[in-house]
Amino acid sequence: MVPRLEAREAVSLAAGSVARNARRVRWIAQDIAASARALARIAVHARRPDAPVGIGILAGDARALEGEPNVYRIRLVNDTPAARPVVLHLRGETDSRRSFATRGDYVLARGATREIFLLTDWVNQFEITDDATVIDRIASSIASEDGRHCRVVARLESANHPVDEVSIRQPLAACASST
Repeated sequence: MVPRLEAREAVSLAAGSVARNARRVRWIAQDIAASARALARIAVHARRPDAPVGIGILAGDARALEGEPNVYRIRLVNDTPAARPVVLHLRGETDSRRSFATRGDYVLARGATREIFLLTDWVNQFEITDDATVIDRIASSIASEDGRHCRVVARLESANHPVDEVSIRQPLAACASST
């Protein structure tokens, strides 16, 4: 036997159902509007000429060690049919507002990549090198994190115009040997 609803209960259920459906329609309309805005951004980006020179990789360990050598690998890429002069600006920042900066001038051969390395100890040293320094990855894996972070920002310019910028942010741990 199906229980019968009183008229007042039926009206209350119908009103709740209408309100729920109105919210669902509003949410769907918001999703459609957000999708339309995203599609418009994609269309604008697709019309923009792709920079044939850029930063292919900026990579570092899972965490940085303060007071010990940290190496960041940077790959510069030239997809053009001609050699291109570029300027790489590197900036490093820590939560304690300590900042570092360096730059390097390069001529990238046509259709070539160039790998360089940033070597820093997040205390005094912050320099570009052509060789990767061997670092103790065990020390970085057992170092204790204390909530601090560091960030490396790489900005590439060609013909005095910025063509690419990437960054990496990671925990900054105190090294056991430096405490």
